[in-house]
Amino acid sequence: MTRPAGRTGRCEALELDYEKTLEYLHHLADIRFKLLGALPLVTGAALGLVQPGFASLNALLIGLLGFFASVGILFYDRRNTDIYDTHIRRAKLLEYELDMPSLSATQGWGGPFMNREAKGRRLFGRIEVYHDNGLRIIYAAVLGGWAYLASAGAFGLLPDATAMAQAGFGLSLGLFVAIGAWIQMNRWGARTPRQKKMDEEIEQRYAPTPAARWERSVVSDAD
Repeated sequence: MTRPAGRTGRCEALELDYEKTLEYLHHLADIRFKLLGALPLVTGAALGLVQPGFASLNALLIGLLGFFASVGILFYDRRNTDIYDTHIRRAKLLEYELDMPSLSATQGWGGPFMNREAKGRRLFGRIEVYHDNGLRIIYAAVLGGWAYLASAGAFGLLPDATAMAQAGFGLSLGLFVAIGAWIQMNRWGARTPRQKKMDEEIEQRYAPTPAARWERSVVSDAD
């Protein structure tokens, strides 16, 4: 469809907006993958320090440091996720405004974000396979690992503490923390009322066909 000459500047502005939105999305994704790559490695290296004869006090201090640092990174990543999701919504809006072609025969407009494959795969028929659950597994394992190291070190400071009891206490508390972290992150993953409202408004706003939307925008620009 040929765009009216008067809309060239607006289209260029939309294209620039879409380009910058994609750049920011890639930046947020890059930060996330770097954090996810480093956290398990650092946690695994720290757990490797728990060897016979390693000072329990050192294990406690290292475990506490790693645990709270990981919680801080989790908070940072959670906020980045909120910003990422908002930019995904904006990218969808811009794809509509730019009249991008759709992969669906029943939808007249689309784009990389509007035509994203819907979630459907499940592990053991219950756990959804998608990005957020992958993050929850990694962070739960990391926090559980640091909790194991700290609690095992604390238990080792007790008089007559055996290695078996120390490991058992550490594993129990580490598992408890991992499960608690998983549950909390599941709660964070639920859409807020504001996010639900935004998604509904996007669907309602862009329900018309591209031709109808184009005619409406031309009239709006003329006014």
